[in-house]
Parts: sequence; structure tokens; C-alpha cells
Amino acid sequence: MSSKKKDKNSKEDIIEGIGLAFAMIIAAVFFYLTPSYLGSEIVTIIISSTLVSFGIGGLGIALNKLNNGESNLGFDNLGVGVAMLIIWGIVYYYFQYIWLNWALLIVLGLGLFGTATGITSLFVNILSSKSKREAAIKLPVALIQIATTIVALYEIFTKLKILK
Repeated sequence: MSSKKKDKNSKEDIIEGIGLAFAMIIAAVFFYLTPSYLGSEIVTIIISSTLVSFGIGGLGIALNKLNNGESNLGFDNLGVGVAMLIIWGIVYYYFQYIWLNWALLIVLGLGLFGTATGITSLFVNILSSKSKREAAIKLPVALIQIATTIVALYEIFTKLKILK
């Protein structure tokens, strides 16, 4: 396969990945705003939370591919970590069994680890920028990603009444 065709396929994959992630997030927001859409509020919230989990995880992975194979920006770890935390929150809220809590400790731990690793990678990437201009470009993107992560987790956990 020629390098031009490979680059084109790679760019198309990234564009399709970002598009799919945004589609999932938009659908999740729609379901969140219309909880009776699927006939049951609980089912709609579970599907909405699942869609936003996969959307955030996929968006993180797709955004990290934009870096052209250079150092890891941290978007993939952050996205997957947040997705795992959302899945843990849904299962914890709707299925409160002690044995299930024990079984999901690994999901909670990996979610926290991925989120923390992603945030740390973003800051390390900014601090290791070659110039102030490059750092000034990366900083707003990182801050927006972190703020979006916090707001998304807060909204989901508040809606699920895990946080009061």
C-alpha cells in the first residue's frame, strides 16, 4: 500500500472516529433531555449513559491519533477512563449488590487510573512543549478536555443520584 493511500485511510479513519464519537454523544444528550423517549426513564438513562461512555472513549482515542504518532497526548487514556467510570456509575446505581460491587472494583480502579493518567499525560505534554507558542496552543485544548470530563462525570453522577 502506498504511503499516500495509507495516509488518506488514516485521515479518513480519524475523521470517521471523531464523527461517530460526536454522533454517540449527541444521541446521548438527546436521550438525556427526553428521558421518556424509549418508554422507560431507566432504560433511556442507561442507553444514554452507555452512548456517552463509548462516545467519550472513542473521541479520546480518535483525538490522540491526530498527534501523528508522536508522544501520547493522554486523550485516549482520559476518554477510556471516563467511559469506565460512567459504566461503573450506572451499574453501581441500578444494581446495588455487594458481590457486584466487589466484581466492579477493577472497573472503578481502571477508570480512575485511566482518567488520572490521561490528565497527567496532558499536563506533561504541555510542559514538554518545544516552544511557548506550542504550549499556548496545547493548554486550552487540555483545559477544555479536563473541564468537559469533570462536567460530564458530574452531570451523569448527579442524574443517577450517586452525587447529591
